[in-house]
Amino acid sequence: MMQNEWWVRSLTGVLFVGAVVGATTWSIWSHVLLWTGLASMACKEGQTLLRAAPQLRPWTMYVAVLVVYTAVLTLPWMGGFWATEALTVHDHDGWPVVQFATLIWANDTMAFVGGKMLGRHKLAPTISPGKTWEGAVVGALAAGLAAAMWWGPMGLGLGLLAGALSTCGDLMESRVKRLAKVKDSGALLPGHGGVLDRFDGFLFAAPVHALLWCIFVAQT
Repeated sequence: MMQNEWWVRSLTGVLFVGAVVGATTWSIWSHVLLWTGLASMACKEGQTLLRAAPQLRPWTMYVAVLVVYTAVLTLPWMGGFWATEALTVHDHDGWPVVQFATLIWANDTMAFVGGKMLGRHKLAPTISPGKTWEGAVVGALAAGLAAAMWWGPMGLGLGLLAGALSTCGDLMESRVKRLAKVKDSGALLPGHGGVLDRFDGFLFAAPVHALLWCIFVAQT
């Protein structure tokens, strides 16, 4: 049973990553359609969580989704804007979003592996008992190395920061789910949960990364 679950989780994860990368880079229309759809599903999941946890302030969830949505929707044009100080539809380049996503995925994957292999000290036991400081450090280092592969030594700091902020977003969503008394935010992907489960790492990391990317990467 556990082996079957692992295969299902792995297969759906690969297919989902492929769909995100393909739609983000294919065209402006597929990019907008993908992220608009994901944002809509995230809001729907958020409404369900809010009904189960009325002590939460509704506007905070919508603001969070809007901030992330704005960051991933505008990042593909920022390189062209800094280069020409003008924007056109043809300036769309989805790869900066994919590059950012790889930092979050690297952090999530290696934080899990690092926690399983080295984890000794709990990071936030009352919020997410499975997370450890060791796993968080390994995840951040993996994100830093991924960023260095994309942008050279300058990317190391961007990756480390993205990894740390990704973990903060994960903990934030875990806190909301604990208040709502649910394990997953939804059931979009078998073995992975909902949209908020898959993109909680974007919460703080996406807007900060978009800003720093424009300052330190797009202008070089």
